[in-house]
Amino acid sequence: MTRKRFLAVALGVALFSGSAWGQTFSVAIDTDLDAATGCAVAATDAGGSTSLSGFELLFSIVVTQGGSGPQISQTQLQTCNAGTGMFGAPTVVEGTP
Repeated sequence: MTRKRFLAVALGVALFSGSAWGQTFSVAIDTDLDAATGCAVAATDAGGSTSLSGFELLFSIVVTQGGSGPQISQTQLQTCNAGTGMFGAPTVVEGTP
């Protein structure tokens, strides 16, 4: 699975997931276009599971059930720690509900 295809699959899952009540959707971002730097993320498609590397940011959207249907309740950002090769704790992105 290519990196561009992974992002398209991730966005597709976010848009067409059956139940959005309490779901978290994440998009991995490679800021320097170098697969040798950054953290790895797990990806699954019809071909199976794989690990993709080189992502510096992990942007997550938390969707919950609101009065008029699914609503974005929070957005979070995680930054890759180059020393550990793991994403740090999520921080809430300001300006979100």
